[in-house]
Amino acid sequence: MSVESGTGRIGTLVDGVFAIAMTLLVLELIPSGSTEGSLASLIGAWPKFYAYAMGFLVLGIFWALHRSIFGHIRRSDEILVWLNILFLLFVALIPFSTAILGQRPPSRGAVVLYGSNMIAVSLPLGGMWWYATGGSRLVAPDLDPRLVRHRRMAFALVPLGFAVGVGLSFVSTALSLGLFSLMAVFYIASSALLRRYRDGEHLTGSGP
Repeated sequence: MSVESGTGRIGTLVDGVFAIAMTLLVLELIPSGSTEGSLASLIGAWPKFYAYAMGFLVLGIFWALHRSIFGHIRRSDEILVWLNILFLLFVALIPFSTAILGQRPPSRGAVVLYGSNMIAVSLPLGGMWWYATGGSRLVAPDLDPRLVRHRRMAFALVPLGFAVGVGLSFVSTALSLGLFSLMAVFYIASSALLRRYRDGEHLTGSGP
């Protein structure tokens, strides 16, 4: 199997797909009638605004995760390329599942579709990390094994969290939406804490 020297073209494709997907999200907020601009209609359209914010935030998180792991992946091969294409296949579906989620009130079917879409995005993303780091196949051989294990665990928990959210929709869609929101907030908070921890290690010189 041929191995290419670099991942630049993968990153270019990913950036383009994410830029388009993020832009498409806002189309669902365009008023469809003459009364859509009233305060009451805007308040009543809260599911659309929630779905837009969640969709944009989730796309940003997945883009950041992809960027982060490809900061360690030094080479690419056909399997990595196709895992990345599978990843983008479901990324491009996020505007659709987000639009369905934005219907009022959010139905169980909409929550299941959205959660399933998130699972379908996270699995190939995690698969790229598992594949690239297996036997240091596409990463530097001296990559910190603790980082490899940490990322593998995180990529296993993400689809699990969305699966729990899908299951909760059969009890309450509000609980599902709350869990999806908490997952996004938790990622942002944990990323900030991890960065502070690493900066502290760097400043004290005690890091690996």
